[in-house]
Amino acid sequence: MGVNDSETVPSHIQKEVGSAYRVLNLGYIAGGANDFLEDVVGGRRLKDLNEQGGVAVYSYFSIHRERTFCIADCYREEWRRRIYLNNPAWNVNENYDITTTGTVLESRPAAENFVRQLFYNTEIGRLSQTFYSAELPKYKREYVKYLKALGKQWEKRNFKFVVYLVDTPQTPWTDNDLKILKESDINFIYFKRSPLFDQVAKAGVIPGDDHYNSAGNQFRALQIVEGLKQKGLLQ
Repeated sequence: MGVNDSETVPSHIQKEVGSAYRVLNLGYIAGGANDFLEDVVGGRRLKDLNEQGGVAVYSYFSIHRERTFCIADCYREEWRRRIYLNNPAWNVNENYDITTTGTVLESRPAAENFVRQLFYNTEIGRLSQTFYSAELPKYKREYVKYLKALGKQWEKRNFKFVVYLVDTPQTPWTDNDLKILKESDINFIYFKRSPLFDQVAKAGVIPGDDHYNSAGNQFRALQIVEGLKQKGLLQ
């Protein structure tokens, strides 16, 4: 968002790894894990992937949980409700197999949708966010189930699945977040905050926007490449 194709994270990764690897950008604008599940299950954009496999890297922003479950914040504006409530919803079983349950809107009781929308901008609605927040451990664990299911779908295509934790000044990853991920046995990349990160975070954001400029994307591309090398997935 907000940069040229040559300035995206995948483009910077391609520059780092050279012609020995083929890097594809399978990002979704304003998507959550539910959208990526739909994408890999349907295979709409994956027809030209070779059968030799590879590595699928999922960049995990904490805001993705809200986009996936449309818990509270997505009721803030009409366009958010129109997008996120119509995102696909899934049931994930204990083996991380999935079945579709329609859209987020269709998967909920009508009364729940009505109450959420009615009270969002009232004091009751604001208080309800204490109990319905994407930051609650319940939803973090539920999101991990989606990631495990996503990883299983990629493994069917002979791809290793790795989650990259995108750290931002506004949404740092806590020790409890990392604990949940470690307990889930998800293969993930994470670099602790550092003075360098804080400098890049300030200079790597598009003014007046939350998205990263080319420098910010390059920094994250370098982290992904380094993380994959440490895991033995890149030479």
